[in-house]
Amino acid sequence: MKTSPNTPSAIIGDFLRHGTKALDLHYAENVSLETARDLLRALVPVNALAIVALMAELEQIAPDRARRVAERLGRAWDAGDDVWELLHEWHDQHARGIPVGFHPTATLGLEVRR
Repeated sequence: MKTSPNTPSAIIGDFLRHGTKALDLHYAENVSLETARDLLRALVPVNALAIVALMAELEQIAPDRARRVAERLGRAWDAGDDVWELLHEWHDQHARGIPVGFHPTATLGLEVRR
């Protein structure tokens, strides 16, 4: 039985692998419709659950940080090409053990509200 990633680092790595694969397939030539559908069927609901859970939790414990992350996400989505660049950059950094995120070194200074 396959074990799903269940640590922050494993989840980050898994999402970066699948995210970069999806982007690479998006720009690849001769990708079958079946391959694209299979990837979307797996990624969309899993990503939706993860994003909602993590943003909701972050908003509860660090609302200012959640707002800043949401703003950066919005800018990346609006720019489009930032998504591809960030995913590949973060994938490479994570593989080398380097913290990933918009400002990973700033995460130690989170304001926490409970």
